Amino acid sequence: MVKHRPTSNDVAQQAGVSQATVSYVFSETTNVSIPQKTRKRVLQAADELGYRPNRVARALQTGRTNIVAVCLRFLDTSYTTAVMRYLHQQITQCGYNVMIGGTLEASDCTLGLSQLAEWGVDGVIAVDARPNHIETFSEMTSGAPVPLVNLSPFPSDRTDHVRLSLGAGTRTAIEHLLSIGCQRIVYASWEVAFLKHEPRKRAYDAVMQEAGGQREYLRIPHVSRREARERTKEYINQKGCPDGIFCHNDYMALGVLAALHDLNLTIPDQVAIVGHDGMEDSEYTQPPLSTVSIPIQQMCEIGWEFLQRRMENPDIPVQETTLRTRLVVRTSSLRR
Repeated sequence: MVKHRPTSNDVAQQAGVSQATVSYVFSETTNVSIPQKTRKRVLQAADELGYRPNRVARALQTGRTNIVAVCLRFLDTSYTTAVMRYLHQQITQCGYNVMIGGTLEASDCTLGLSQLAEWGVDGVIAVDARPNHIETFSEMTSGAPVPLVNLSPFPSDRTDHVRLSLGAGTRTAIEHLLSIGCQRIVYASWEVAFLKHEPRKRAYDAVMQEAGGQREYLRIPHVSRREARERTKEYINQKGCPDGIFCHNDYMALGVLAALHDLNLTIPDQVAIVGHDGMEDSEYTQPPLSTVSIPIQQMCEIGWEFLQRRMENPDIPVQETTLRTRLVVRTSSLRR
């Protein structure tokens, strides 16, 4: 005979309490006081019976799923991996489950955000979403607003956001390359960086114009280190070797470094290189990579704090802050 799945009524009988008490224990309600001894007895009975609360039923009863979604544009970069690690740690420590959603390219990010709302999540943290994505999401969920915090250099005044001041760090990096004698500095990036208002590209353009230098762009069509490696070699073989390269992120910089090694170019004497994001991998390249470091852990902590406040009190004013980046100079751009 097949045993039936244990119910809350079974737990109540085993623990010698009412079914309502079992419900209060597993819903973690704060408006009903349950003695600690009673709570332990209920949990012990549930463990002995193999009882697991029905999350769907609980959500219908409380209006909360205890699920927070994290919407990412890419999954396969070092930056998004680090962001996801810190967010997961922060969110789960507070008793929430994490759903990874919207893992789409930039052009489809709005679709990913809107789908998250259909799952009934309690809140959303978007990583690098642009204002038009946020605005569309707000319009699609206007009947039942879903709290959202955006961690991005592209803030929207319609939602809470932690803004990254990427332009300032990039400016420092390009000025550093100029200070060590680089005259031909190439900006290497995925195609997405050439969209309007990309702060890193705008900072590069501004500094090179101020310095009277020529702007050059090494365009990489896809988010791939292999692609970065091959396109860098093609670029240098066709146009000659620049004496400085600024990479849109450290993930790309790994491919660019590999290309320079393939071509037997000396770093930094022939080519100085600076990445962006401050990933741990940058410390272990050969040579160690100079990079513009983003305070990722701080960004995630503040973003989660913002979302918790918004979920508890939807009517508070928009929360926003700006975090600055800093240049970390290592051997890849240190010339004697």
